[in-house]
Amino acid sequence: MSVYRVRDGLYFIDVKPLGCEGFLSVYAVRGGGGYVLVETGPKSSINYLLQGLSEAAIPLDEVKYVFLTHIHIDHAGGCGTLIKYLPNARVVMHPRAVQYMVDTSRLWESSLKILGFIAEMYGGVEPIPRDRIVEGVDGLTISLGDVTLRVIDAVGHASHELCFHYVEENGLFTGDAAGVYIERLNAIRPTTPPVFHLRKAIEAIDKLISINPSRLFYSHFGPADGAVEKLRRHREQLVKWGVTIAKGLEENLSIDEIYSRIVDVDDDVRVMDKYLKGSIILEEIPRCIQGFIDYFKRYPEDFLSWLKT
Repeated sequence: MSVYRVRDGLYFIDVKPLGCEGFLSVYAVRGGGGYVLVETGPKSSINYLLQGLSEAAIPLDEVKYVFLTHIHIDHAGGCGTLIKYLPNARVVMHPRAVQYMVDTSRLWESSLKILGFIAEMYGGVEPIPRDRIVEGVDGLTISLGDVTLRVIDAVGHASHELCFHYVEENGLFTGDAAGVYIERLNAIRPTTPPVFHLRKAIEAIDKLISINPSRLFYSHFGPADGAVEKLRRHREQLVKWGVTIAKGLEENLSIDEIYSRIVDVDDDVRVMDKYLKGSIILEEIPRCIQGFIDYFKRYPEDFLSWLKT
């Protein structure tokens, strides 16, 4: 099963990137005048998505908008392919993302550099016609009948990160701004790739907390209640990681040694380390640690301040 019903008219589809179940959700919401999708997944997952939309009885010509939280290829790499099947849809994305989705060559080059063979497995990135793109500026509100989504600029994980406030549900589509959530463990893990910006990521979480949402719709993975508690927990987690990694750098520790210290101080990562051995969730942690390291190298003044925390 790949389609999950949250309630009538609200679904999420497991698009199984790289065959990994429970890793990426694409949301489908029915409004008065059609449907909204949030995320698309990579190009290699588009067949799963199309099958899921069919299973949920969602006509492709009734999809009016595709909202992209950011353009990392696990979230949005398949959008240019998908849009060919959606004749009436426009794509909402961060203004900084537009040039990279109209001409995808630099996005693909960067993805290959960072992800290597994994990018190849995700598939290429097809461009999106400029006239089908809506620039998602902070505060932009788009309504489709009784469904209202408000754009929230949430840079930090990426410089082109957005979240979307589903007003009627008081829910947030979080992209990667609120981390990765594993429901069966009730555990959260940061997602902090190279070019991650720690200070802005924490500011983004504070912004999300100020909305006082009731529910989070995680891209990784699925909906969750207790939204404010989870956002606060993730904020505290980023602080713990920042302090731990800064001190590890000062002591010239390896990434494996830093990871061991994170397990000691982070209850969520400790439970993941116990139950998720060999999973992509754990395998990505060294890259997430590297994201902090790269941040501290780019901003040495922040590195010094975190050492004093």
